Amino acid sequence: PFQTGDLLMSSNSIKTKTEKDSHTIQNGLNSHIVMDLPAVMINHSCYANVGIQDNEKTGAYDFFALSEITEGEELFLDYETTEHEIFGFACGCGSSRCRHELKGFKYHGEIVKAQYGEDFIASYLKKM
Repeated sequence: PFQTGDLLMSSNSIKTKTEKDSHTIQNGLNSHIVMDLPAVMINHSCYANVGIQDNEKTGAYDFFALSEITEGEELFLDYETTEHEIFGFACGCGSSRCRHELKGFKYHGEIVKAQYGEDFIASYLKKM
């Protein structure tokens, strides 16, 4: 099991793109990366158990436990902690905090900051 604050994994950027797609995560206003496995497989929840911090060495993100995570528990990241704008993403995460439609940090930034604090939001978003 992992305790709150534990480093779960570090990811590596294997490709950088100017346009996002279903396999990228945003790391700058006009920069999107494809991460290596297993990081690229993390799904979304509006009440995530995983938070991110920039890793300048790898060009990607480090992933931290936001709560205790038991063996076999699925890892979830809140996509609005990395994505500036999201179009057409209806959420069905089932969380009591579900926002139902993801629009990105640009629209839900105050909710995201209140939920996760400044520590687990992509650095480029904190500068906006």
